[in-house]
Amino acid sequence: MKKVALIIVFFLSFSAESFSQDTLAMVRKGELWGFINLKGEVVIDVKYPTCKPFNSGYSKVGGIFFVNTKGERISIRTYIKSGLMGVREFSDGLLAVKVSNYWGYMNTSGEVVISAAYDYSTDFNGGYAIVKKGKEYFVIDKKGKEQKIMLGGKSKVTAVREFSEGLAAVEISKKWGFINTKGEVVVEGQYLSSGSFFGGLAWVKHRTRKGNRVGYINQKGEEIVGPIMIRAKNFDPISGLAIVVGLDGKKAYVNTKGEVINFENSREYKNFWGGMCRDSEHAGDAKIGFLNSSGEWIIKPTYDIARDFNHGYASVRKDGKWGLINLKGEWILETEYDDIKRIYIVD
Repeated sequence: MKKVALIIVFFLSFSAESFSQDTLAMVRKGELWGFINLKGEVVIDVKYPTCKPFNSGYSKVGGIFFVNTKGERISIRTYIKSGLMGVREFSDGLLAVKVSNYWGYMNTSGEVVISAAYDYSTDFNGGYAIVKKGKEYFVIDKKGKEQKIMLGGKSKVTAVREFSEGLAAVEISKKWGFINTKGEVVVEGQYLSSGSFFGGLAWVKHRTRKGNRVGYINQKGEEIVGPIMIRAKNFDPISGLAIVVGLDGKKAYVNTKGEVINFENSREYKNFWGGMCRDSEHAGDAKIGFLNSSGEWIIKPTYDIARDFNHGYASVRKDGKWGLINLKGEWILETEYDDIKRIYIVD
């Protein structure tokens, strides 16, 4: 296969000392976005039509531009001499870039660490990604070392997802299983579909005599929660809970022991995130608060709209404007902005 090199003369003079860990929130005024810190200080000017979360020290703004925490902007298009077709976001320190129909990776210093030679690629997670070259799939590390996914007989990989907690979901001859970072199948392809591992568990869909059912397995492929649900979502590692829909069509939570839990206070059964979930006190109530993993109101429903807690903070709207609160419901940033997205830790 023809390898298409990324020809980039993209050099950043920023050293690792240029970045210090900070907690930032993405904010909007009017139609423009930027970032502030928890003191309310503007870190990235509110002037971009679009913004993406910070990852590996950079945020993607305005399509193909990236800014660091100093607000210094770089366009990678300037440095690619031919064939730029696509750019994702930094993940695990590397950026997937598509050049002349092939995918490769560059690091945060602008160095091409893996040439564009792949028909398909996932983002890196935990030091590994999955790529496709021709009809074959490989696990690669950050140095570009390839390990072919090892299958028996005439089995073929037909789809893949990125790694999560050291394992990646792969579709093997139309059935889903999991591989490790060595490309070894550790959970045989036997499921109609699957999620990814969070908190050591992943949901999987079985075909049974009574129809399709969903349960949870651990990283050894052992069944932790039997296939007794219609739908299920990924676990929140902090609360140890996930949303499920039972055979009666009603929502509930399930814990990592497989116990189905109903909360007296829960009306909407939203996703847990960061150990808390958003909910209202009465069905159809417009006010939103937060429940803990025991179903207790930690923050009473007083907000018009709220987003999930992340890194100990949540953005909420009251009286038409957005601000930030902590886990006690105390205002960290009074309502000031037209919108505030989730909280991000930036190194």
